[in-house]
Amino acid sequence: MIATVVVAHPDDETIFFGGTIRRLARAGVRVEVVCATSTFASEGLTAIRRNEFRRACSVLGARARLLRVVDADGLLDETVLASELDRALVRPGRGPVLTHGVWGEYGHPHHIQVSLAVHRLTSRVWSLAGPFVTSMRLTLGPLELHAKRSLASAVYRSQPFAASWCSPVESYSQWTVEEAAYLGSLALGVRVGDAAIRPLTLADGFPDVDCVPRSVWQSGHAERLRRLSSS
Repeated sequence: MIATVVVAHPDDETIFFGGTIRRLARAGVRVEVVCATSTFASEGLTAIRRNEFRRACSVLGARARLLRVVDADGLLDETVLASELDRALVRPGRGPVLTHGVWGEYGHPHHIQVSLAVHRLTSRVWSLAGPFVTSMRLTLGPLELHAKRSLASAVYRSQPFAASWCSPVESYSQWTVEEAAYLGSLALGVRVGDAAIRPLTLADGFPDVDCVPRSVWQSGHAERLRRLSSS
């Protein structure tokens, strides 16, 4: 069995899933980390970020796989993303898949796009819980948290904030594809009609992203969350 972690960018795997990946690998589980984006603003930056990603996965004990999606200021190319993820995920022996939350952690549209694309391809998805009730939670011990932050600091020199964003908690929820599509649309600010989804219950705090400064949250994310919590 292969456990798969699907992320939008190099560094997401360490910041949000580093403790989980390390524990799975040490338990003897084969882990593959799939990163959607692999082409960035320049050839130099592309080489740096690809290298950082491969090094981080190696330290975590996982196999690194970079897809051919171009990073963008706006949305990622949906067609390319779907095609690349289909090739990466539809394989014999594929086990559970972990990915970004349907709310994009702090509203990042790329995270939301990746989460929705993964939900469309497989039903065995654990996504970062974000503001929602947690189905599975991993709380890192002091040594695990230190290892996670040290890895982010040592490897991701191009992303100097990475270590400070690493949380001591990695929590996950599970959604149907319909629920994920509905919540992802709300997060992206897309108007959606009535949808038959289970009652939503917000968690106290955002333990998997409590280290991300509110100043980096995408515009409108907090307001949409407030509207959802009062509906």
